[in-house]
Amino acid sequence: MTPGHPQNGTPPRPHRAARDTPAPPDVPPDLPPDLPPIAARLMMAGATVFMTVAAMFLGVSLLGLAVILSGVDPKVAVQQPLWLAAGAFASQASVFLVVLLAWRTWQRFRGITRQQARAELFPMRVPQALELFGALLVSFGVAPLAIGVATLVGDALGVEAGSAEVVRRAASAPTLVFCLLLLCISVLPGVVEEALFRGFVTRLFIEWPWLAWVLPSLLFGLVHLDVVQSIGTAILGLGFGWVRLRSASIVPAMFAHASYNGAVLVTARFTPEPEEAAGVPVLLVAAGCGVALLGNWLLGVSLARRASKEPI
Repeated sequence: MTPGHPQNGTPPRPHRAARDTPAPPDVPPDLPPDLPPIAARLMMAGATVFMTVAAMFLGVSLLGLAVILSGVDPKVAVQQPLWLAAGAFASQASVFLVVLLAWRTWQRFRGITRQQARAELFPMRVPQALELFGALLVSFGVAPLAIGVATLVGDALGVEAGSAEVVRRAASAPTLVFCLLLLCISVLPGVVEEALFRGFVTRLFIEWPWLAWVLPSLLFGLVHLDVVQSIGTAILGLGFGWVRLRSASIVPAMFAHASYNGAVLVTARFTPEPEEAAGVPVLLVAAGCGVALLGNWLLGVSLARRASKEPI
């Protein structure tokens, strides 16, 4: 028998021309091309943050120009919930453009198809109900810590988070406008921001799980450009990031993000504004950590169930 013949148990050797022929574009190669070193990935992440802030500034500026051209006083417009919804929509539309640019950049860099790039950047496996519940518990569990630390920093600096005034104005909006605000402040950020930070930025550092967890969360807080809000948002981002890495999908993180933002608006609308507590509410933070641990356990149970159903 000749070497490489199927009858002797070894696979046949392909012809040299066949080995040198590149795989068709819709077939992933056995070994993906080398990813950039970590310094280059950090530069890509920094550029993403810069473009995100610039795009949001441009979007809001164009909206401000539209307000002026419509004859409305900008100082009056910022007090009106409908213009608030328009501003939130313009901001999220700008972030969405950055997501599309990041998608295209990753596709060209990796030399893969659009569908393959989407699968790598935005894993959207359909989650189980238990997985979504666990994601909610993790995200809402870290919320007391995020709120407490942000309040502590705000008290030390003598300032209030800019989002607090936005929530108050949204809560007093007419019913139809409030529903529109729920879409623009809850649903859209949950989808678009998670696609950018738990999708693209997390994928840049996926080979280093701790970095893929912490860095996107810090950058997520940074783009909010408000010291108090940025700190609280970064802590919340740690919850969303943990869900993303634990579930290997961005869908639970999107769901948790949108649900949290929506819960903040609904609570502000239908409950009296609570008195601000001094410092970090230790008992509430401890209870929240327990809830987050329970959510993490449920994510693990869901992961084990899914693994047991997958064919070996």
